Order: sequence, then C-alpha cells, then structure tokens
Amino acid sequence: MNLPPLRISLAVLSLACASEALAADAAPAPAPAPAPTATAAATREQRPVLLFQVSTGVLATALATPASIYLGLWLSSLTGSDLGGLPALLLAVAGPPVAATLASWFAGNWGGPERFRWSPAIWVTTGVSLVAFVAAGFLGFNANEPGQVALFTAADAVLLPATAVGMLQWTAAPAQVSLAPGSRLPKVASMPVVRLEF
Repeated sequence: MNLPPLRISLAVLSLACASEALAADAAPAPAPAPAPTATAAATREQRPVLLFQVSTGVLATALATPASIYLGLWLSSLTGSDLGGLPALLLAVAGPPVAATLASWFAGNWGGPERFRWSPAIWVTTGVSLVAFVAAGFLGFNANEPGQVALFTAADAVLLPATAVGMLQWTAAPAQVSLAPGSRLPKVASMPVVRLEF
C-alpha cells in the first residue's frame, strides 16, 4: 500500500468538497455598515464588572462598618435604657450590608443595561451581617477598642461584599448580545469528512 498518494488524494478530495460547501453557503455580501461612532464603540466595550462590583463593595463596607459602629455607640450613649439601644444596634447591624449591596448593585449597573437586582441580595447580606455581629459578640467583641473594630471591619469587608456580589451575580438577568444594524453572524464552513475503513 502506497500511503503518500493516498494522503494527497484525500487532501485534494477534502479541498474540492470544501470549496463546493463554501460556495453553496455563500450569500451576497451586504452593504458595508457605517463606521461605528464613539458611543457605540464605548457601549460594546466589555469591562470587568465583577472586579468593579467587589472593589466598590469592599470600599463601602470598609467605610460603613466603623462609621455605623461608632454612630451606634454615640446613639446608645444618649439613652440610659436598654430599649433605647435597639436603634443603635439596628444601625450597626444593617448599615454595612445596605452600603455594600447598594454600592455593588450601582457599580454593576453603571453605564449599561440594568442586569442586577438588589432585592434578594440585600436581605441575604443583612442576614450574613447579623450572623457576623452575633458571632463577634460571642467572641468578646468590644467596640471601644479600635483594634477589635479594625478586625471586625476587615472580616466584614470580606464577608459582606462576597455575599452581596455573589447574590447579585446569581440573580442577574442574562446579558443581551446585540448586533449592529446590517451585520450578521459569520457562517461556519462545513466540510464533509472522509471515513475510511480497512
């Protein structure tokens, strides 16, 4: 059996069939589309949404956690009863997750279609914040010591944005792919495969 002529004949047969298949699928060329404007090019530009969402969530949490704790301390010092401290506790627990979720939601929907919904994310993130606050209380968290506030802020800056962005991404609407007017998707060339059995 002589293999080089067999390989050459298979290559010639494949090229002949491929040109016929491409000629059958060919369509008349459309008129050239106008040059895209700067705004159209900017809307098609992909940006790292996930990184942007996480970084804004971390920044919002890092600012909101100590602010809400110290504001809660000040608010609770105004009343002498335990019942008067409940608004301060609510502020310290609910402030950071609301800030993290809204910052991540706003960053994800910035300059594009509104894919992300904040409703389930804000409730789950608030639940995670409540669990973290209770766990910190059981571990002996003292808001009067700046080192412990910094440690709690670091833990919150990891937990809350991760939860918020995870929920925002999980409940996001699918991304819409839009083509420019007059454009079409490229055709895929199909080539018959020769199957030899010996």
